[in-house]
Amino acid sequence: MLFIQGPQRRVRIARLIRNMVAPALLFLTVLSIPTVVRADTNESAPSNPNAAMSGLLTVGDLNACYVLSTTNVKCWGYNDKGVVGDGTFDNATTPKDVVGLTGVASLSAGQGICAVTTTGGLKCWGVARVNGTMNDSSTATDFPGLSSGVASVSVGGTTACAVLTSGALNCWGFNFHGQLGNGTTTDSLTPVQVSGLTSGIASVSIGEYHTCALSTSGGVQCWGKNQSGQLGNGQYDQATIYQVPQATGLTSGVVAITAGMEFNCALLATGAVKCWGRGDDGQLGNGTTTGSNVPVQVTGLTSGVVAITAGDAHACALMDSGALKCWGDNLSGQLGDGTETDSNVPVDAVGLDAPGKAVAAGAGQTCVLIAVNDVRCVGANYYGGLGNGTEDNSSTFGKVIGLAPVGSPSTATPNLPATGSTTGSTLAWALGMLTLGVAIVLRRRTAH
Repeated sequence: MLFIQGPQRRVRIARLIRNMVAPALLFLTVLSIPTVVRADTNESAPSNPNAAMSGLLTVGDLNACYVLSTTNVKCWGYNDKGVVGDGTFDNATTPKDVVGLTGVASLSAGQGICAVTTTGGLKCWGVARVNGTMNDSSTATDFPGLSSGVASVSVGGTTACAVLTSGALNCWGFNFHGQLGNGTTTDSLTPVQVSGLTSGIASVSIGEYHTCALSTSGGVQCWGKNQSGQLGNGQYDQATIYQVPQATGLTSGVVAITAGMEFNCALLATGAVKCWGRGDDGQLGNGTTTGSNVPVQVTGLTSGVVAITAGDAHACALMDSGALKCWGDNLSGQLGDGTETDSNVPVDAVGLDAPGKAVAAGAGQTCVLIAVNDVRCVGANYYGGLGNGTEDNSSTFGKVIGLAPVGSPSTATPNLPATGSTTGSTLAWALGMLTLGVAIVLRRRTAH
């Protein structure tokens, strides 16, 4: 879901070299004898009691952020655009506090980061344009014109979109490939209305040069660049730029979407997952490395999925048991199966000692929320993107250090129940959320 620049070139170049060398080796061998809001549907969707936690964790361009139980935010990783938000442009191998930011409800990361506050305002930092200015920013600032009425946000490389509480969809940033969806290819620092999507939008997700939106009725529309069939409209278009939303063939029954670099996946109300677009790294998960311009079924995921996420060229699904399955590119170990071998079908992530509650994928890494203030990450670790104090890649999950607020244990309440929990644990979760609400109110009163 990310625009390739800076350190991602290392990932892309390594992937390119691998993709060139592997066929050559095969040839020689032959000669001698490789996140959000759910739409409303009438179908029976799998239960996800941890859905409220999905917007608390985000992974971007070799960086990541997490909303603490105090509603403050900590970020870590690659920081040449200021996305760590600590007032510097220095990389961070461990989490740093985002300066002056509290009261956050959800957030999304790319090369820039935007956070929706508990009052419906939007604050952004990092790469220029995404933050509403022509300059990179290392601290969170109010986004002009969106001080209220924001329901959710999605950030790509240099493009961002916000779903408003009215159900309308606004986008801003780079627009060379029509990814703003307003019928032009003109960049905009201020939010523009996506053509035809003035109401009824549940969520949005941004890829490299394309955007997809999910309606409250469960339909999906995409627009922008379509060279890999990522718009899902049955076409491969090298030259055509789709400046307004296009139907994908998924007109109903979808409850969540996620966009990768040149592909997308959709979670159906039945708990099944379908993907479309580029497939050369196996990111469609259908047992091939062939792309598709229409949605295809991910092998083995016909039910039981409660959340999905996509990175550059890999995707992951969180099951109703809390188990994690991933597929696609595994150059840096981001599938979490203990190897660096790509997989064109879902494989089980290993080493998570508790059920996952939320998952987020980025350029070449994957992070899982295990409990409040307890995040585990795997994959590419250039410049500290795994948050474990090192810069070494890892194919096994490791704990992000330093996420607990000062004076609080790493698993402090409130803690949402694991999937399949009893009524008692659900009550405990409710009491925990009440405690968090009281804390927010007291903080606001103290601030005034």
